[in-house]
Amino acid sequence: MSDEIFDSVWDAIEDTPQEAENMRLRSTLLIALSQRIETEGWTQKDAAARLGVTQPRVSDLIRGKIDL
Repeated sequence: MSDEIFDSVWDAIEDTPQEAENMRLRSTLLIALSQRIETEGWTQKDAAARLGVTQPRVSDLIRGKIDL
């Protein structure tokens, strides 16, 4: 077992600092997007139309599929 300490979970699981930063930014964006959809009371269909993506893509994002 390693005693290594990481600044974030992304630093622990990603291979490079660049990949960790990319995932950190994606997760921050996902959280903000999910909060906005909830605050506005949008359906996934509404959010998709406003964002110019498909409803299944919004569903993926809300379910945390940030790697797609």
